Amino acid sequence: MFYAARYDYLRIAKAVLDDWKNDTCVGSYLKDIYKNRKAKNLKYNHSILKHSSHYGGQFHANFTGMRERKVMSMQGYGGQEIMIDFDNSRIVIVNTVHDNYDWYELVLQTIKNGNIRN
Repeated sequence: MFYAARYDYLRIAKAVLDDWKNDTCVGSYLKDIYKNRKAKNLKYNHSILKHSSHYGGQFHANFTGMRERKVMSMQGYGGQEIMIDFDNSRIVIVNTVHDNYDWYELVLQTIKNGNIRN
């Protein structure tokens, strides 16, 4: 657990993406987490949980429609989220106090397609 202000989420995600790309010690660790992720055995009915099939090191992975892409996401209290597409260098950050938004459209489709559909 960690506390972060809304401005910190993007800084954290950018640092994670940069470490992954530059193959630093942290980047190697992240790649190891991704490589050793485990399949989830339970079915969930909540946004990120139902659209990701694997989990490792506090990150959800293998998302619906993007199983071949290296995408990892971390979700926090109230629906706050960091989602990173390492293959396309995309970051989506959600800063919210409630998780009653359309996660599929706003987060998953944005990271998948690179834009928000109107």
